[in-house]
Amino acid sequence: MSQIPPESRKEFGQTLNTLKDTAQQKYDQHKAQVEQEADKSRAANIDMTMPVEDGTFGSLHPVSIVMNRVVDIFTKIGFTVAEEREIEDDWYNFTAMNTPEDHPARDMQDTFYLKDKPSAEVDVYWGLETELDHKITKGTGWLEILGCGMVDPQVLTNCGIDPEKYTGFAF
Repeated sequence: MSQIPPESRKEFGQTLNTLKDTAQQKYDQHKAQVEQEADKSRAANIDMTMPVEDGTFGSLHPVSIVMNRVVDIFTKIGFTVAEEREIEDDWYNFTAMNTPEDHPARDMQDTFYLKDKPSAEVDVYWGLETELDHKITKGTGWLEILGCGMVDPQVLTNCGIDPEKYTGFAF
């Protein structure tokens, strides 16, 4: 631009801008055409009859593995697994379980039951490596899992099951 006379610079700049705009338009058109042809080429090379990946990624959670093993053991010795809905209403959570209307478990905050008698559960050794381990296991290193026991006959009656015919073991 320094070699162009000052009176011609405006016209020269406009011409350069026109050339630049034309070149940009040609570039954009050519780029779109190349992309369109590439898409067609990719689509032509897709074999719709090929099987897709089966999507078996990951693995079972350790708790699921233990639960599956426990179920296998109990079914081998004659127990059956009864599966029901995962979300229960007030009747099934409390009333059918003989929980009194004024019981703290019906309150809208967490309820913790103190252990006041021997019960059936499985304890596993958690270890005491971190401060969190001490808090979780209350300094013992042991963690209760699968707390369980016999189902009260009245609970079975409340659920429409004949307690003279069936008994249950819950965990």
